[in-house]
Amino acid sequence: DTSLDVHAKGRATSVYLPTKTLPMLPNHLSDNLCSLREQVPRLAMSVEIHYDDDGLKLLDRCRIHNSVIQVTRNLSYDYVNQAIEDEEQPFSDLLGFAELLQEHRKGLNLETDDVRLELGGQMSITTKTSSNSTKMIETFMVAANETVAELLEKNQKPVIFRNHPLPDKFAVDRYNAHVKVLGIDHEIELPKLEDDNEADSPSLIDMLADKGAMGGNIS
Repeated sequence: DTSLDVHAKGRATSVYLPTKTLPMLPNHLSDNLCSLREQVPRLAMSVEIHYDDDGLKLLDRCRIHNSVIQVTRNLSYDYVNQAIEDEEQPFSDLLGFAELLQEHRKGLNLETDDVRLELGGQMSITTKTSSNSTKMIETFMVAANETVAELLEKNQKPVIFRNHPLPDKFAVDRYNAHVKVLGIDHEIELPKLEDDNEADSPSLIDMLADKGAMGGNIS
């Protein structure tokens, strides 16, 4: 192990505090060599992603390259938001492309505010909502991450993936019942596992429904 490996393992991950960040890597790397700066070339790995006119990914044409990135200008989110409102290019077209990609993305869209704690003479709490610029950048970042994962899987490269556990069956049944009452044509179907003995057992909702149908009392 190099001294960099030892340093990284000692911290495991970056730690985000209300007013500062404790990076996993030394500051000279995290805030300098590994940070994109205006008019400064940086060694990187870039993902080349191809889409058709409908925004569907053409995975067979996607590639991962060693690259050198030189940022022309460092722009704030507020600046890009204003540029989008003014229909300034290329920001307006980039937002439109991000919205097209979102139409094909499968996943929960959780709109939550970013709560920040301000420390000083008097403690205060502020909230920051998502904007067009933050949503656009997030869309492109997710697209890059997903493409890297898909290429690694396609080429059968050994890699660690994070698999989220399946949702609770009772919660899924309750969700499906709610959307059905609301007249929404959507249903979550849990995959059936061969070694899942509980798959054939009745759910709590089924047992309660059967009990009510037989005229029984539930206490």
